[in-house]
Amino acid sequence: MIAYCGLHCDSCPIHLATLEQDEHKKLQLRTKISAILHDRYSMDLRPDEITDCDGCTLEHGRLFITCISCSVRNCVRNRQHDSCAYCTDYGCDKLQEVFADQPEARMELERLKKN
Repeated sequence: MIAYCGLHCDSCPIHLATLEQDEHKKLQLRTKISAILHDRYSMDLRPDEITDCDGCTLEHGRLFITCISCSVRNCVRNRQHDSCAYCTDYGCDKLQEVFADQPEARMELERLKKN
């Protein structure tokens, strides 16, 4: 599963916690996510505030709080594209922010553009 911006949901810790069936392991994952969000993005969310996320491209899936308000996601959906790779404004400022933090997203979108 690939997000609109090129991130791989199958390597996202929030999505992996969503898929975890063991509640104890899920709590452990969410505790680690809480620490990562604090250290990397200065977000203060308790483990019980880390919600499930099925991926931003699903029409009726559960979304993590930052996915709901994601400017990239909202832009792609408003423009009715399957991915940023297919947008005439590819490489916009919104995407540059993602690429600065997650360079692998650029590689994935470049791969999609070529296909």
